[in-house]
Amino acid sequence: MAMSASAVTELDSLLHRLDHTIEVRDSLCNERRLGIHNTMMRVDAADSDAELYGIYRDLYGFYHSYRVDSAMWVAERRLQCASRMGDQSKIISASLNLAESYSASADYYNTLGTLDTLDRAAMQDYHLKYMYNIYSSTYMRMARADAIHSRRLLYNNKVRAYRDSLLTFFPDNTPEYYNIQSLQLVDDGYWEEALKQMNRCQELFGLDDNARALGLMAKIYGQGGERYMQKCFLARSAIVDLENGKKDYASLMELAKILNDEHDYEHAYLYIRCALEDASLSNARSRTAEILESVPIIDAAYNQAKQDEMHKLWSIITIVAVLFVILLIFTILILRRLRHNKGLADENVQLAEANEIKERCITELISAEGAYIERFVDYRKQLYRLLKTSQFDAAHTMAKSTQFESDETKEFYTRFDSVILSIYPQFIDEYNSMAAEDARVDSETMTLTPELRVLALIRLGITGSGDIARILNYTPQTVYNYRSRLKSKICSSEDSKNLLYKQI
Repeated sequence: MAMSASAVTELDSLLHRLDHTIEVRDSLCNERRLGIHNTMMRVDAADSDAELYGIYRDLYGFYHSYRVDSAMWVAERRLQCASRMGDQSKIISASLNLAESYSASADYYNTLGTLDTLDRAAMQDYHLKYMYNIYSSTYMRMARADAIHSRRLLYNNKVRAYRDSLLTFFPDNTPEYYNIQSLQLVDDGYWEEALKQMNRCQELFGLDDNARALGLMAKIYGQGGERYMQKCFLARSAIVDLENGKKDYASLMELAKILNDEHDYEHAYLYIRCALEDASLSNARSRTAEILESVPIIDAAYNQAKQDEMHKLWSIITIVAVLFVILLIFTILILRRLRHNKGLADENVQLAEANEIKERCITELISAEGAYIERFVDYRKQLYRLLKTSQFDAAHTMAKSTQFESDETKEFYTRFDSVILSIYPQFIDEYNSMAAEDARVDSETMTLTPELRVLALIRLGITGSGDIARILNYTPQTVYNYRSRLKSKICSSEDSKNLLYKQI
């Protein structure tokens, strides 16, 4: 595993580079589009079938792995030129182009029909290599698409047979030989031997600009359980494909599946969407069918992650709303109590005090909610700026940190304590009158203990442990523990066992 040490810190930077490459991938196709345009201009100027045949050969090279339907159209025109010239070698080459296009469009019947009718005796070595490669890739696609095990086994056996045939055309000191042999080894389960072969190939020929070889390295590491290295090579393979302006590729889709399994839903969603868009644009139906199997799974996981984030936000907003309702209820109770006061002067004083408490508490709650929303917006803007400027490490650290949640929780407890003590100025004294001497708290304190917050909600009429847990962001078990502590701290004399004690 010669590459492990050098690749161990590469994945984050590779994913950042891949994200950027996806963002600018349309501009990366400009050279290919310009080549197509210039080559099409030569078609009208051609004055012979021989010249036209050569132009279509160049044009097929541009459309191959870019637009399957266009590549098929070019292959048909090339075959027509070859047929008019009566050149058997050119007819075979054009027919192979056409068969390759059929295979990419998932038209396997016409692919095999075209290949099976070709005259082997008239083929040169380069024809045979091309044909065996098409056979191999076609049966491999058929195996992936077929749900019946016996047929998949049959197709995979054919893939192996055609790869064996291909090996006979390449000397053992060529990159093609290393690639095919490594494929055979990894399919047989000998991934360590396959890795040695590909490491040797890397030393001799380099792999940096070979997307298929990089994808093969990913497959080898995947079979060996080296998930980190598998992701690195899939990312490298995908980058090379995108930089070359290709639309029909596999590595990006495989990387999306792995990242989705690891709960990296943001990257998984971005990559599978890019793969589907490009496969659809190229009309590569064989690739589109594969991608569509994964899209619903990744899309559902991505949407669920977004819903979880929104749920957390709404939970905080709900807590603020509950406090507001509680305040409103007790304002009404205060107003009702004032109606029973005999003295008009006392009623006016109490009403003024109630209004002052109400206004102060409402102002406090509205201010809390407004401040929270403002901080959340600032948090989101800061995170967006980091992502926009490609500061992905900082963005990841910021999103992973629980500091924002911790600060907001502390702010909520501070405001909660203030509201409770405003509504019940004698709350601490009432508690101390029931509590054992060693359990009493300072009557001048403006901060409630966790147990007293639980007692305050019970005093407000919220007695369910689940409701208390949701409001105070505790667990139900924590609420149960605090209730037990409160009962142990309150004296057990009969006159202390009032309604509040019974509700604890």
